[in-house]
Amino acid sequence: MTELEAQLEREYDALAKQDVAALDESADVRAWQLTRLIQLERERQHACATYGYPADIRGLAALLDWCDPTRKLIDHYQDRVARAIRCRDYNSRNAALVNARMGRIESMLGALSADSASARVYGRDGATRANSSGRLLNAEA
Repeated sequence: MTELEAQLEREYDALAKQDVAALDESADVRAWQLTRLIQLERERQHACATYGYPADIRGLAALLDWCDPTRKLIDHYQDRVARAIRCRDYNSRNAALVNARMGRIESMLGALSADSASARVYGRDGATRANSSGRLLNAEA
């Protein structure tokens, strides 16, 4: 989780700087890290099943209680949970940045292509309207 958290931070920096090469590298590293996390989750589920515990969060808690009665692992477990939450939040932040940029690009492309369905402009009242290009504004001769 520590590596994924750092990777999501690097990804955000690359997104903010619009560094395409760093984003390409980030995608590969992130895919590898997520593959590893999936593998670890399968191992956790297998450990729970091997010792007769359900594969859900309650089963994990019961397994930890059974194998660690002195509760020495709980701090490590809680740290991993906190990191997982931060990773989720960082991923959401990165996705929001990507989606905002994509929306901006789509809007600009719509304005350039005169596609009135996708192009939006603002009127005097601040409300968005379909692109008004081609509209007759004044017909004095």
